[in-house]
Amino acid sequence: MDRARWCAARRSATPAGLLKHDRRADSGETGAEARIVDEELGGIRLQDFLERTWPQADRRALRRLVADGRVTVNRMPAELRQKLFSGDLVELALPAGQTAPPAWSPRSDGAAAGPAVERLPAVLAEADFCLVVDKPPGVPTLADRAGKSKGVHGMLCALRPGEDLRVAHRLDRDTSGCLALARDLDAARWLDLQFREGRVRKEYLALVEGVVGRDAFEVRKHLGPDRRRPGKVRVVREGTKGARSAHTEVEVLERFRAHTLLRVRPRTGRGHQIRVHLRSAGHPIVADVDYGAKGPLLLSAIKPGYKARFGTLEAPLLARMFLHASRIEIPCPPGSAIDVLAVDCPLPADLQLALDKLRHFARQRGGGEP
Repeated sequence: MDRARWCAARRSATPAGLLKHDRRADSGETGAEARIVDEELGGIRLQDFLERTWPQADRRALRRLVADGRVTVNRMPAELRQKLFSGDLVELALPAGQTAPPAWSPRSDGAAAGPAVERLPAVLAEADFCLVVDKPPGVPTLADRAGKSKGVHGMLCALRPGEDLRVAHRLDRDTSGCLALARDLDAARWLDLQFREGRVRKEYLALVEGVVGRDAFEVRKHLGPDRRRPGKVRVVREGTKGARSAHTEVEVLERFRAHTLLRVRPRTGRGHQIRVHLRSAGHPIVADVDYGAKGPLLLSAIKPGYKARFGTLEAPLLARMFLHASRIEIPCPPGSAIDVLAVDCPLPADLQLALDKLRHFARQRGGGEP
């Protein structure tokens, strides 16, 4: 039977979409899922077809299923790079106990992985009164209300068993970098006083949408709760109920064709201050969709002549906001060996990759940086 007749027979015998097969009796597997390749996807690679068909699945898990022989095309062993034709039958056999391919979830370093595992934050520096740790992105400072994450606070006993560690301030869930922890109650009171009186110096790196014209500027705008969006804040007039003064200093580090890398120094410590102040200046943080960003950072938006492979859906170069607590300077209590504990934290891998791509394609254009 030639391919055209085989495809016609397959289509008439099998409805488009999901096919279910019970193979537990002879294979010990939970079941199999199958798809017929639509006419418009003829010529697509198997790898791209699997990622398109199961977009929430971990790509590495899909590749392992192929390597283990659990993916067949027309009942024959399949290879990742092989091309599919309209009417081909693609079957994915799942291991016992699974009803779907393992889902994708963000790891603490921003890479794709299997089931989410919250890792202990790395200790960047320590003094008699505090630790400074590198908070990974995707992990809240405190446990979330839904109970899905215990946060950094819930990891303190495992981080230093036997110590009375306490969270001294907060970073947003998707913000990475320097987070200070007090080592006992007296240290917590000392740190709280330093933060409230503005003696702790914090620096952030933020990549924003648009090209910032000024080399440096300040934002002084009051912030208050956003009544329409619980948990979010907005710029409000002085004297508005719940309004709190907020002051942010901003310095341009690098300019690109459609983005700018900033060093940001918040002089007050209001929740979501940097995000709202930068949005109010007309430059929301990349991928911060809660505060005005267009969406995730895509390679197609920065690479000249970008061409996606046929049938593929473009994965974001960066799906979380580009905000990193890069440095903190904490006054030490009287009697300490040093006056100020100053700690730097390098960019995590996902933010560094996004920045490297921007720099690379800016050089290809022959400019883009200041």
